[in-house]
Amino acid sequence: MKLRRMICGLAVMSIAMMLVPPTIGIAQERLTESQWRRGIHGFMMICNAAGLTQSMSRLEQLPPNESVLICLGDLNQELIGEVDDFLERGGAVLVASDQQDTFFRSIVRLQTGIGFSSNSARARYGRDMYGGMPECPVVRDFRRHAVFRGVRSLATNRPGILHVTTAPRSATIAFFPPLQNSTHANSLVAAVEDVGRANGRLIAVADHSIFTNQMIACKDNDLFAYQSLLWLKNESRTNVLVIVDGEVLPPLDPGNVEVLPPPPSAEEVVEALKSLPPSALREFGNSVATVIEDQNMANEFIHDSLDKVSDVEMNRFLIFLFFGLICLACIVAFAWQKSLMRQTASIIAAQRKQRELKNRKSQQMNERQWAAGIILDSICIEAADRRFNDWPGFPIGLNLDGDAESRSIFRSMTRASNLFKSKPASYWTRQRLQELEQEMFAWREFFHRRDSGQEEKNGDDWVLASNDE
Repeated sequence: MKLRRMICGLAVMSIAMMLVPPTIGIAQERLTESQWRRGIHGFMMICNAAGLTQSMSRLEQLPPNESVLICLGDLNQELIGEVDDFLERGGAVLVASDQQDTFFRSIVRLQTGIGFSSNSARARYGRDMYGGMPECPVVRDFRRHAVFRGVRSLATNRPGILHVTTAPRSATIAFFPPLQNSTHANSLVAAVEDVGRANGRLIAVADHSIFTNQMIACKDNDLFAYQSLLWLKNESRTNVLVIVDGEVLPPLDPGNVEVLPPPPSAEEVVEALKSLPPSALREFGNSVATVIEDQNMANEFIHDSLDKVSDVEMNRFLIFLFFGLICLACIVAFAWQKSLMRQTASIIAAQRKQRELKNRKSQQMNERQWAAGIILDSICIEAADRRFNDWPGFPIGLNLDGDAESRSIFRSMTRASNLFKSKPASYWTRQRLQELEQEMFAWREFFHRRDSGQEEKNGDDWVLASNDE
């Protein structure tokens, strides 16, 4: 862990830009000379941390069993032949390229064949895009190997695709995530050992940006670079020769380069602020506000921003602003008008509903009064074959006996007749209509019993007259 932190610190402090001036993604600007020097010095500091010393020797003079050869960038046929020969003699080689469409072959004991393709590897899904750029796939699919111990992911920068043909299946140790226009697994890293007559070692990577420029400080690229150098070194090699685009890199002195530590990222700042206690966070906010106020940074920022805006752009902005305000006012007025119309419509609907309810109640009261009249009319027809409207003094004139039950029936009919003639329609509720109906049933039962008794009496008189005869 301590070694990991040391390597990460060296990479983060020293590698701010690219080794060669390529681009990161599509819109990255080209590097300055000072940025290029800081990038290559950072990579060489990782080589020094791995125990490798830069050599000025030519490739053919480099002792294979004591040296590590690093080839970055373009590969040509002449360089491929020299690398084949170096591997045959037991050398250790790191080859990283994303530009060559040639085939790198080694006729060795294991019949190893590795090819570098210039076909662009573009991530298919957003979760696999570093910085949201499809041309920068994030690699997480690793096979068990010493170079990936503790490595969780690698960030690439416009990589090519590695082709492993005659090498065994185990030679490929890192695979790209799902790529656009591809349905099979694509290789990024391959590693082969026991190459040639003296046990040479090879690591092939389809992207040299992993080891150089600002990409080495991204994800776990720095740890992968350090452990790759340790695996190639194999405790017996101490020299390193770096070839960039076919040219030998001269020895570099890290003391001659200004090392600028990169500023913290937005995520690191947020994480640091989250760990602060409330009191420290309040003091931090006050100090920031004080600095902004003392140095008049807000006003200067506004003035500088406005100074950069031309008169034409300002006039255009004001025109669009006024147009937007007018549109907003129209929308507000339209919405307010619709709201007013809905409110007015609601009031009118409520009033209409109240009128309908009142009319319905009045109609129901009239219907109940009419039903009471029908009840009285029906009893009048049954009792005396007369209609209630033609009988002003009902029940006066009705033929009733003088017993108590007859007097009670007479009083009940008189009360019902007076109520119907004197009370308005609102008097006749459902309950009072039901009470009148119950009284009508009592009247009808009374007349039915009376009529039945008279018939029986008449029958007895007829029987008695017959016996007398």
